Amino acid sequence: LYVAVVVPFRIGFESELMCNPDIVRFDLFLDIFFICDIILQFFTGYRKFEQFEFNRRRVVVHYLKSYFVFDVIISIPVTWMTQPPSMACAGGNSGYAATKLLRLLRLVRVVRVIKLFNLPMFAGARVNHFVLQLVKIALACLFCMHWCACSFWLVKSFEQDDLKLLWEAEQRIDHSPVFDKYVAALYFAGATITTVGYGDIAAENTSERVYALFVMLLGAGIFAGLISNLSSLVSSGSGKEKQYQAKCRDLEEFFEYH
Repeated sequence: LYVAVVVPFRIGFESELMCNPDIVRFDLFLDIFFICDIILQFFTGYRKFEQFEFNRRRVVVHYLKSYFVFDVIISIPVTWMTQPPSMACAGGNSGYAATKLLRLLRLVRVVRVIKLFNLPMFAGARVNHFVLQLVKIALACLFCMHWCACSFWLVKSFEQDDLKLLWEAEQRIDHSPVFDKYVAALYFAGATITTVGYGDIAAENTSERVYALFVMLLGAGIFAGLISNLSSLVSSGSGKEKQYQAKCRDLEEFFEYH
């Protein structure tokens, strides 16, 4: 969650954040955590077809052939190596923001976590399939809005300082904390993705208009996918699928008590 939520926020609002070496030190702690995770992967079983494989040799070979190289690359403490904590100043060094972009590669790890929802352990937890799918859809929409908001402020940060300050003054957020500016960006992202377009916060130059067009297309895709997923959920709640889910619950109860 830190990688998916905080890193995009810090990249987008880098110019609004104060110099804080503690943030870089916390990044180093996360880098150490990822390195420790690599070591643990050599002792963690993996799913093979419908069973779990715990043979040490096969686990090591499987990990070396799958995620090992990628995990090593994204676990390199780039920011610590290129920028010591005493010099880490938000907005004061473009290289610092560039190294943060490399951390977005860690978002791929979120996919590995999402795969856990499909494992049998969640079926044993009696998680309602309909509710679980609704939660997934809601989280996907929230993450898209969050990333679009951070990206919008990143595009806005490339403007000249006087124009950006003038825009912030017009929106009455020039002396506001970072959270208020994030809410304004999130408001723009939500209005653009949903194609509501109130107009009080709008694109003001070519780069922002191009970005707004991209977000509109993304919103259209999200809307289409949302309708499709909701239709599938509604249809899966009846007929043979409903009977199948009932039989699965019966089997779970049987194995639980026997």
